[in-house]
Amino acid sequence: ARGNGGQPVVLDHASAKPDRIAKDVAAQLDALDVAAGDTLIGFGWAMAEDLEKLL
Repeated sequence: ARGNGGQPVVLDHASAKPDRIAKDVAAQLDALDVAAGDTLIGFGWAMAEDLEKLL
């Protein structure tokens, strides 16, 4: 999603070990203009049974 110059209202994450990020994964972020508020939208799925084990 392209930003409008404002701070994006999203979950922000910075890797504790950026050197371990695969180059093809990191390349997906190259086109983002963080200063403009661009955001990469991700989607995931987890089964309730798997999440319950984390409680």
